[in-house]
Amino acid sequence: MRGEVVLLSRNIKIMADQVDNKWNGQFVTLDKVLLDSDFYEQLYQGLTVLHNVEFAYMGQKNRDVAAITFINSKLRSDAPVRSELIGVSIHDGAGWGVSIEDSQYITIKDLIIFNVEQIGINLDKTDFVSLDTVYVYGVNPRDFI
Repeated sequence: MRGEVVLLSRNIKIMADQVDNKWNGQFVTLDKVLLDSDFYEQLYQGLTVLHNVEFAYMGQKNRDVAAITFINSKLRSDAPVRSELIGVSIHDGAGWGVSIEDSQYITIKDLIIFNVEQIGINLDKTDFVSLDTVYVYGVNPRDFI
């Protein structure tokens, strides 16, 4: 399921389906260029601002799929609003906690990740990503089942 959310800042809990669902859930932010019906390029840019949001049972088992993922999220340095995760908790996930790949200008503060599998936080090819008061514990190994 895909959707656009305007405001997630009121103590919200996002839970993925755990009943025989190996895909679970993933919250993705990305920039992508697509062609419209006239073959003109359309740039779609992602921005995420999450305050006091809880994620449970997210990620994908035995894959590099995180509960919260930023892919190619390239905001400009002069953007009035930047992506931020503040007061977010991620727990009991079947996959990674947070994955930030080829992205920039993201602020993460007061993040708690526990009881996830494989990796707590993955940072790959990032610029201007700040981490402040981040707790990662209870990262479990993959079971390959």
